[in-house]
Amino acid sequence: MKVNGLAVSTASQLAEQIAREKPGDKVKVTFLRSGQEKSAEVILKSKLGTFASQSDASIESLGAEFSTVNIDDLAKLGIDGGVQVTKIHGTGVIGSQTNMRLGFIITRIGNIPVKSVNELKEALSQQSGNFQIVGVYPGSDELYYYGINDFKK
Repeated sequence: MKVNGLAVSTASQLAEQIAREKPGDKVKVTFLRSGQEKSAEVILKSKLGTFASQSDASIESLGAEFSTVNIDDLAKLGIDGGVQVTKIHGTGVIGSQTNMRLGFIITRIGNIPVKSVNELKEALSQQSGNFQIVGVYPGSDELYYYGINDFKK
């Protein structure tokens, strides 16, 4: 009957209201049960059955943890944005397909500039197949390129 207080009377209206939310969001739904109006708060899941969005699933497949580089460090490195690799797990694309080391700062995924963890997620959600991770290591003036093959979101 309602999603977050907004009336829905057709399946397409229901789908439209739910599509405005993302996995992990809490949504209040009002429905009829045995002729009585009832409400419940639900947490949305992705198609994969997880509470993570598609972009979260893409970043998890890399098998690493990341943090947005702070403005002071960016100035020292002479770059305008990036995401630093803070941990590499034994499984995942980075560990199995590259020799990337901790501290690497990702500045591009494919042709998409990356300046924050959210931008990294968005850039990954636009990739499939083969692409390059581009970036720098602190203390080095060289750009490094890591090829990723058969990437699946």
